[in-house]
Amino acid sequence: MRTLLEKTLDLAFGAAALTREKAQELVDDLVRRGEAAREESGTLVEDILRRGQKQREELQAVVQREVTEALIRVNIATREDLSRLERRIQELEAQVEDLRAGSSGSTAPAQPEIAVVPPETPPASKSEAQLSAGQ
Repeated sequence: MRTLLEKTLDLAFGAAALTREKAQELVDDLVRRGEAAREESGTLVEDILRRGQKQREELQAVVQREVTEALIRVNIATREDLSRLERRIQELEAQVEDLRAGSSGSTAPAQPEIAVVPPETPPASKSEAQLSAGQ
């Protein structure tokens, strides 16, 4: 009977959204109808809340995973990508300022040092890495 009750609660009431008060009301109603014993009402409420917390965590993990996969598929820059670009911009701005400061004090134009930094490429898939390694 308890397994049927748990399944019914999960499906009919969405245990993930139940508050303690709502869970207590539900269990009290089951006790009044004789579908649950008064002695087990406390454990039923705790079981409902524990199950709800577990479902919330599972739902959150699924949503996080799906969002991450969707962002990867559409090739949107990550927070790390943006941070790396911001650091690079700051470095370049500092170089520009250094060049400006150096050229204002001398009569000959300063020859800037140009560093070529290739763009980062995404990591190769395992099969591509094996092919390039000659495996």
